Amino acid sequence: MKTRLQSLWDEVSPEGGPCPQPDRKAVRRRVDAALDQKARTLHPWRAVRLAAVCAAALLLLTGTALAAGVLLPEHNVLRAFFNRGENAPGSEGLVNPQPVSVSDDNYTLTVTTSIADGSSVYLTVLIQGKTPQAAAQLSDEAFPPDDGPIPLTVEMLQPSGAAISSGARYEYGAYDAASRTRQMNVVATVKEGAADRVCVRLNLMEEELELTLPVEPIHTVTLEINAEGQSAAWPGSGAGGPVTVEQIKLSPLSYQVSYTSEEHERYPMVFFLWKDGGVTTLRQMAGVEGPGSGTSFNGGPYTLTFTHNFRSVQDLSQMEAVVFGGLAYPLDGGAPYPVDVDALPQHELAP
Repeated sequence: MKTRLQSLWDEVSPEGGPCPQPDRKAVRRRVDAALDQKARTLHPWRAVRLAAVCAAALLLLTGTALAAGVLLPEHNVLRAFFNRGENAPGSEGLVNPQPVSVSDDNYTLTVTTSIADGSSVYLTVLIQGKTPQAAAQLSDEAFPPDDGPIPLTVEMLQPSGAAISSGARYEYGAYDAASRTRQMNVVATVKEGAADRVCVRLNLMEEELELTLPVEPIHTVTLEINAEGQSAAWPGSGAGGPVTVEQIKLSPLSYQVSYTSEEHERYPMVFFLWKDGGVTTLRQMAGVEGPGSGTSFNGGPYTLTFTHNFRSVQDLSQMEAVVFGGLAYPLDGGAPYPVDVDALPQHELAP
């Protein structure tokens, strides 16, 4: 039977063969030399120290495997959401690869991987049918049925336990007959406030069963803009016009903008300036439009927030600034500086 260490070695070593193991005698000699320069029999207290050293060696090897991303399951958030371009180096290390599950007599719900930033939480989910009836329901080509309940619901919670305003997009993936499992992908986007945890519930299961995961956002850059600039209109909706951008949130995963506009179909025209001098547009960067929100009181300006997840995980260390309204706003917090917007590539909004 393979050990876990041998299985990891098989995945990271193209040549295969037995996994290199720590030389116990050599480790013991080094421990003795470090302690008091004297070799001696392995007393119990020394066995404990030796075990700690061997455990450290194991951690080093498994840590290397983690860094290589080989411990991510096939159904993971990078493949599900960020698969339309080259991901930034080290992207696997941003993912939480620890699966969590809950079961009843009919189903098992598992969140296989997750990743979050200041705007969104991304989840990959497996639903397993434990009975022939449950498996038949999951395998139906019409799953989920149009006249049935939504199979999965996701709720964002504050530290107090109160739900916060959010939206979610659910994607129903393939069914695997051998394991009786249906894949799902979910992205939940926070419209306001900060989420402390996310609650995932399979509505086909018993009511009290759910999964609660902590939300541990990766680094997000918040830019306070508070400036007016030109917008574009949604395709087919008419001409653009001025909008006032209050704030932009940027992470390796997504872009979120909060702004006001006299028309709800206007969208801020932004550009992304890189340290190598390159410029990309929202159309080039964004893969899917996430949930948005907008309000207007007494016929006044609309207050709007929209989120887009990127096509691939971005390396923000190589991004210089976000450009809006003729000014570049550096990600390092430096003062804005003018940019010739007319010289930048114009773009449509639809990804």
